[in-house]
Amino acid sequence: VQTPFDAPRITVNFEDRSFRIAQERAQSMAKFVDENKVVERAQNVIINAYAYSGDGALSEARRLAYYRAMTARKLLVDEKVRPDSIRINVYDTADKEKGSTVEMIVAAGGGAH
Repeated sequence: VQTPFDAPRITVNFEDRSFRIAQERAQSMAKFVDENKVVERAQNVIINAYAYSGDGALSEARRLAYYRAMTARKLLVDEKVRPDSIRINVYDTADKEKGSTVEMIVAAGGGAH
């Protein structure tokens, strides 16, 4: 799914080695879904999780990034976003700060179902 540069997006930061979403971040994500009318417009959401590749434990970093993405996905589903409209990507990054984030991007939807 192609996403325009100006597509609505939110970045969620996680604590080191954690995949739990803090309450205020969960509220921000719910507000993001609501403000962008993701459910009403049957839009797709792309979740990009980033694995920090700088400390050598890449498989562990990728696993943590995947868990973070799945935690974000669960929050979206709890907000009534259709599971089949959510895409997950895990990318390696040498940027340690980016490696503790998940980005959610609203992409054009497939129309109402």
